[in-house]
Amino acid sequence: MRNRVLSIFQAVIPYVKELRAMAGSMEGCILMQQLDYWFALKPDGFYKFLEPVKPKGVDAQGNLIPGHRLYRPGDSWCEELNCTPHEFRRMFDAVGVRWNSKREFMNTDDPFVGRGYCSYVDRKENLTHYFRNHALVDAFLDQFVADGAINLSISGKRSTDIGGLKPQSSQKPTSIEQRLPPEINTTTTNVSSQKESHVVLRDLTFPTQTSQAERKSIQAVLESSGMDVSKWQEVLDELTGAMLNRTIANPVGFLRGIAERAISGTFAPERGIAVAQKRMAEAARSQEVAATEKRFNEKSLPIDAVLARLPAATSAFLSRKIGDGGLT
Repeated sequence: MRNRVLSIFQAVIPYVKELRAMAGSMEGCILMQQLDYWFALKPDGFYKFLEPVKPKGVDAQGNLIPGHRLYRPGDSWCEELNCTPHEFRRMFDAVGVRWNSKREFMNTDDPFVGRGYCSYVDRKENLTHYFRNHALVDAFLDQFVADGAINLSISGKRSTDIGGLKPQSSQKPTSIEQRLPPEINTTTTNVSSQKESHVVLRDLTFPTQTSQAERKSIQAVLESSGMDVSKWQEVLDELTGAMLNRTIANPVGFLRGIAERAISGTFAPERGIAVAQKRMAEAARSQEVAATEKRFNEKSLPIDAVLARLPAATSAFLSRKIGDGGLT
């Protein structure tokens, strides 16, 4: 994604009428601006919920059980734009094409069908993924800016985020952990209380309930214990599982006890088994998403082919704006 001019707008989304040449409607203009904000953060695509996900119920401790492991309040289009699902679909249809399944999306030669954006529903994961036709949208916005329709600095940043995604680089994430800053990453885990997660630091996964100081002390205990490095994560998983099921006032001391049993050969993982299984399943899912994005990126069409698939009026408008010097 090269042209990020639409990503500068914050909580208030202005109506830029000049976008209508591509967006097709007032609603399409508004959504196009919001889509490009998120694509400025994740140019290779992102997932987002259509509407709020209702909790499944409560667990034994009275905590709400999330309806989806990746959903957090505010993570849906309906919440962000204050619209209904029907209104959002109508807005998106003005600027893009919606594929009903991942299979349909993967089996088409041109997933954009000459439009600026596209999406597909991963019914296995119950997630909707969104993609941007960079060649087409960037060409339109380049001339849009050159004509003076927008003459603004794009150095501003927003503190809001999508699905845990934070702006850190243009490189595609290969795992959910990479969606947060590299020094501290988080992923979701569901063992007993599904609202818990764990923190990854220096290739180790810690319980999220531990503070930064406690994590440093825990790592110091592991380093001085004499325990084989290959066992460190297994011990940490046991601590994570224990903290998900009850309150542990002294996590460092609790882990020290586990480490001593591991060194003596009397430790057998119990609650940590589910924690490890969940993390491996999440890693496998992330690899599948990365493979899907790779196959998608390989299908990108040159701008000439994209323009040829557009409605005649839109294609003529873009061709006239870009000029006769060639399309790149």
